[in-house]
Amino acid sequence: MIDFTRPRIKWYRTPVEKSEMKRLMQRSDLLGTLQAGGFLLLAFSFLATAVWLQIHEVWWALPIAAFLYGSVMNFSPAAVHELSHNTLFNTRWLNQFFGVTYDILSLFSRDLFWASHKEHHRYTLHFPDDMEAIQPQDFSWRDLIRGGILNLSPRPTVLRLKALWTRAFRPLDDEWQLHILPEKNVKERTAIRRTARVTLVFHLAVLIAGLSTGLWIVPLLVTGYGQFGSALMSLCSVPQHIGLAEKGNDFRINSRTLLLNPVFQFLYWHMNYHIEHHMYPAVPCYRLGKLHRLIAHDLPPTPSGLVPAYREINAILKKQAQDPDYRHIPMLPPDAGRAAA
Repeated sequence: MIDFTRPRIKWYRTPVEKSEMKRLMQRSDLLGTLQAGGFLLLAFSFLATAVWLQIHEVWWALPIAAFLYGSVMNFSPAAVHELSHNTLFNTRWLNQFFGVTYDILSLFSRDLFWASHKEHHRYTLHFPDDMEAIQPQDFSWRDLIRGGILNLSPRPTVLRLKALWTRAFRPLDDEWQLHILPEKNVKERTAIRRTARVTLVFHLAVLIAGLSTGLWIVPLLVTGYGQFGSALMSLCSVPQHIGLAEKGNDFRINSRTLLLNPVFQFLYWHMNYHIEHHMYPAVPCYRLGKLHRLIAHDLPPTPSGLVPAYREINAILKKQAQDPDYRHIPMLPPDAGRAAA
């Protein structure tokens, strides 16, 4: 059995003036709808394009539309993540509506994710109490290129459907899941099972409708989006914690922020501001950029774009290949605040 230690951690957080923090934590239905609704509008525009291309037999362009739809929808777990924090909307039912919508479309579970993710926030990189970011972390350019554009193996979709079926009809038996959702959590377990069954019915209906109308591209993309264009999401999400030090109490040391262009940042739900998100998880994703600018003086150098970020990551991984115990310690500004020992 795993020995969950549940350490008491006094995390360092860059001080922010109280009135400023109150403004940063303010939730907006308008900004939330622009993020959640705009993301779906973009994805569905590519799906509609793919349907049009199939109907008109423009076969050469169909893989491009599939790739674009998949490239967007592979970011849907980032949506599930943000909606699990319940910070996107000021109106509760909007968060619930979009939360269920993204659960169904992504084949993920917000409730199961949150049960694990809140432990990730409490015990970031403190194994085994954080099972989301276990170090050292693997990353393979070869695998990314081979499966991140068009994955001919059905494995991504099969694994998602298998996990969905398990959530819908089988009891929890994984040791980590039993830890984060013990038997007394009846309400959460019931919600997970109910949403999983609704998701199965939805995707079965999509499959039947697609096959009966001859529009096979619809179930292929809606249920099998993971087969297309997953590389961009991987490139954006891998930097979060890879190569960084465990067991500390400073998010500046165990998390990585990078700057992205507005399109990638929108698709990634602003999670490129990862140090900021860990320091102040109650700040809505669309205000993390402002938070970053307020506390940038207290942060390590921030890579501007994916290329410099991966230049740093590749150097770390090379050192880890020679010394598996090596962990990168980011350089803090000379006048930066210091975490208590």
